[in-house]
Amino acid sequence: MSFYPLALPVTTTGSFAFRDITPHYPLSPIGYGAPDAPTDVSAITSVWGEVQVYGGDPVQSTTRSGNLTDSLELDLPISGNEANIIQLYYGELISLKFSVSEDRLTITTEETNFDGVKGFSAEDVFPAKIDVIEDGVITLLTPLDGAMTSGTHLFRFFNVQVNITPETVTIPKAKAAERVPPAASKLAMSAWITNNGFKLKWANVAADLSTAPKFVAIGSSTFAGSGASVYANSVAGKLSTQLSTGVLCNNALSLQDTRNGLPNGADPAVRENRNISMALAANPTAIIIAFPTNDIGNGLTPAQFRDNILTMYSLARQRGIPAFVISPQPRTGYTVAQQNNLLTAAALIKDVIPVEFYVDVMEALRDPNSIKPADINPIYNADNIHPNDAGHALMFNILWNLISTYFTDPVYMSYTIETSTDGVYWTIFDSLTAVTQTYPRINGNQNAYRVTATNPGTTPSDPVWVYQPIASGSVEQTVQIDLSLDTVIAPPASWNNFAAPAAGPALNQSMLLIDNLGAASGITATVTKIFTGASAGGANSGIYPQRVMSDNWYLSSTSLSRAQLQLSGLIPGNVYNLEFTSSKDTTVIDKIICLSVSDGTSVNKRDSLSCTTAPNTPNQFGIHTLEGIVPTPSGTMLIDVYCAGSLSYLTGIVLRRMSN
Repeated sequence: MSFYPLALPVTTTGSFAFRDITPHYPLSPIGYGAPDAPTDVSAITSVWGEVQVYGGDPVQSTTRSGNLTDSLELDLPISGNEANIIQLYYGELISLKFSVSEDRLTITTEETNFDGVKGFSAEDVFPAKIDVIEDGVITLLTPLDGAMTSGTHLFRFFNVQVNITPETVTIPKAKAAERVPPAASKLAMSAWITNNGFKLKWANVAADLSTAPKFVAIGSSTFAGSGASVYANSVAGKLSTQLSTGVLCNNALSLQDTRNGLPNGADPAVRENRNISMALAANPTAIIIAFPTNDIGNGLTPAQFRDNILTMYSLARQRGIPAFVISPQPRTGYTVAQQNNLLTAAALIKDVIPVEFYVDVMEALRDPNSIKPADINPIYNADNIHPNDAGHALMFNILWNLISTYFTDPVYMSYTIETSTDGVYWTIFDSLTAVTQTYPRINGNQNAYRVTATNPGTTPSDPVWVYQPIASGSVEQTVQIDLSLDTVIAPPASWNNFAAPAAGPALNQSMLLIDNLGAASGITATVTKIFTGASAGGANSGIYPQRVMSDNWYLSSTSLSRAQLQLSGLIPGNVYNLEFTSSKDTTVIDKIICLSVSDGTSVNKRDSLSCTTAPNTPNQFGIHTLEGIVPTPSGTMLIDVYCAGSLSYLTGIVLRRMSN
């Protein structure tokens, strides 16, 4: 199953109301439109809720009002401190006629495809779950009341767990950081294909912060350095210095608001090399989300501000990546009404971001003596918009305290991994004390995994879906592509010279590829989204031949769109590995190429690589490989290329078809 919805609680007092914020595929590999998923929100015909009340039996909803595109309310009575998890079921109607007899339904039409059928509901009441379907007879886990003799209401349904923030006593603004965190105990899991296995990771440890960490930041002018006397004195500059063995790719830009940082396709204002999709493609150690004030000045409501931040944060955590959200900050240049909206937005965001990821700078920077509600304290004020050096230093201290605490102070000592083939019924897969583990592939299917800490107060993570095609170690075909500048010497004949002028390849420019033996491969490479340009200046030797390493296609973070290559003519069902490298002689190490492959598995493969190993030292031998890629049924894969940092360079690609 390739669908896992996201729900944003609106109210949890007396009933349960929420908004659906599920992204679409391929923005989310398990969103609307993914393989075997509902096409969009209109395909969801019913929604049910269930809550396990402390000390009692599960309570199930029976009626609802509203709709998923606005706000949906379920008659699921919840009072303070009764429960902390709501189980939602999204139902998609399957049109099958059947007769009813106690705990069995007998299909009365000629339909034989029952894939995904999970439940039965009469007149939209809470569904009875299906145990097994065999020879046109459906056996239910729970018997019916006998009142019904026939029907058509069969569903496949998809579940999502929603964590409820406990009610807390209102406390003075100056002590807001002491509040009870929402869902702070919820873990997040990420997954990778490795050779004939897969790797799961669900927590971070100190070594992740001391061994070449890679942080990616998205946001606006404050995190871009505005207000500081020099960049080194800014919060971002200080973080970059602190990450002495790592790198900060800072893609924040002045004047941006949260609409610019949303996932690809979510809003016309999205900037694809400065948004959450780019940050995820970098496969980073952590993400910084820093949009402090521009939403209010650009006319967004506090609720819209909150929703956009939550969308970015949720996508990161859905991939198992820690995301630190810097709060709204005071702005002296705003009117009283705008400042009140800033404070409202800060409170709303604080209520949905767990405290260990919420970088609360509002009160620290706010002037307590001003007659206006959210002026910058004069000792931290640079220009009535941004903090000065002292303000940036204060922000960095708050940020770094959260980062260092998160990476060096693990909360739990042991974990339980569960697995499922449908995302509904789960069995224990493993119990261990480590925070990451590599397993052999167990079958050739798609399986879901989730993690729970042994502490009974934690809730299961969102599931990750791993498609596990079993491949041998032998290579059936190798295709090598040099992304080259057309004015330099061509690569060896075993390489495809995909050449472009300095202005970059043209849209829809394509090339029929040969394999490394010179035979026609049957594969075509096509530019489906353009690069910024092509250039020379890479390494003179290295992992690939000199004429491959010495030039590249590049992408600038000023580009509003990601670049993209399509490979077509692949064999559906076969497994491919995609290897890539980046090389350029530059003075900085934060120019990083990010690749994310969309294939037929609905599980994105992504990684990134710097073009240098040190200032003025182009990368020679570093390569990264995306494994376990399975083409779509039409024999294609899409390679999305992003820029983390100011520029990124794609030097060469090697595609290997593995023996299944």
